[in-house]
Amino acid sequence: MTTTLNTTTSPVKLSQLLKVFPAHSGSKEHYAVDHIDLNINSGELVTLLGPSGCGKTTTLRMLAGFEHPNDGKIFIGNEDVTDIPANKRDVGMVFQSYALFPHLTIYENVAYGLKIKGVAKKEVKERVEKVLDLMHLQQFRDRSPSQLSGGQQQRVALARAVVTEPKVLLFDEPLSNLDAKLRVYMREELRKLQQRLNITSLYVTHDQTEAMAISDKVVIMNDGKIEQVGSPIEIYTKPNNQFVANFMGKANFLEGTLEKVDPLNVTFAFDGYSIEVENDNNEEVGNKVHCVVRPEFWIISNDGKYEGNVLRTTYFGSFVEYEVTIGNQSIIVEDYNHIINGIYNPGDTVRLNIKDRCAKVLSFDPEY
Repeated sequence: MTTTLNTTTSPVKLSQLLKVFPAHSGSKEHYAVDHIDLNINSGELVTLLGPSGCGKTTTLRMLAGFEHPNDGKIFIGNEDVTDIPANKRDVGMVFQSYALFPHLTIYENVAYGLKIKGVAKKEVKERVEKVLDLMHLQQFRDRSPSQLSGGQQQRVALARAVVTEPKVLLFDEPLSNLDAKLRVYMREELRKLQQRLNITSLYVTHDQTEAMAISDKVVIMNDGKIEQVGSPIEIYTKPNNQFVANFMGKANFLEGTLEKVDPLNVTFAFDGYSIEVENDNNEEVGNKVHCVVRPEFWIISNDGKYEGNVLRTTYFGSFVEYEVTIGNQSIIVEDYNHIINGIYNPGDTVRLNIKDRCAKVLSFDPEY
C-alpha cells in the first residue's frame, strides 16, 4: 500500500520583485534582486541557478517571508502574501544545514511544526507516522539526529517540511553537504517525492547538473536579474546568450559572421568554414556573431567537414576530451565513441562534423 499525504498545491507568482540592501562602509547600495517576474505552476519544481551573489537565495528568502521586498508582489495561489509573516504563509523549507533540533528525537523533530501550529495530538501522531513511512524513517524514530548519517538527516529535514502539508516547498541548496554519490541518490529520491506529493517547489542550487536532473523549469540568474527561464533542454540547447551557455556546462564560442540569412536558417562563416544554423534571432547578413557548439555536439568522422589539429588529449574513461584548433580558433571536443574512433594524440589531424541542429548563433559579446 502506497503512503500518501493530503497536500494542497498552489501556483506562485513573483511580480516586479525588488530587494535592495543599503550601502555600508563606503559601498554603494546593492540590488540583490532587480525587478524580477516569475510564474511557477501548480506542482512544478523550478530551480534558481546562478553564481554566488546572483540573487537566487534572496529570492527564495523573500518567498519564504524571511526577507521583505522593497517593491513588488508575491502571490501564493490567489493570495497576496507580500506582507504576511513567514509562519502564516503555509510554506515548508528544507535548509542546507538541515536545522534539526539535536535534543529531540527524529519523531519529535518531524512533529515539531505540527505542535507549533496547534494540531490535535491524535492528528499529529497520524500525520507523523504517515510521513515517517513515506520517508522510510520509522526505524530511526527514537534516535537523535547525531546518530544518523547525512543522507538520513536530510530525509528527516524533508519529512519535517512536508508533514505540515504546505502549499509551497522551498529548498535552499539541500544536498550541498552530502558526498557526490549520495547527492545523486538523494536528488533522485527528492524528485520522486516532490512529484508524488505534487507540491509546488522552488529549489536553489549552484550545481548545473543537479538543476537539469530535477527541474521542470530552470531559471538562470545573474546580478539580480533573470537571464533565461526554460526547461532544462531549452536552457542547454538554446541559450539566450553567452552567459547562459557558459554557465550551463561547457561551451565553445566560435567567432565569425553571417553570410546568409533566410526565414528558417542562417549560415555562419568562420575561418573558411560554414555552419547552417536555425534562424531564431534578429541578426543580419554581415553581422559579427558567436556560434555556440557544446563539446559533445562535435563528431569525429573520417569524412568530417572540419579539419582540426589536436593540441591536448585527456582521457576520462567514459569519454576523451580534446583541445583542437580549427583555423585560428580553439575548441573543446568530447568523444564518447573513442573505443571505435581510437584516441588521437597531440599533433594529430582530426576531422569533425557537428550534430544536426546542435549549434546556435548568438549576438556577439566581446567578453567571450
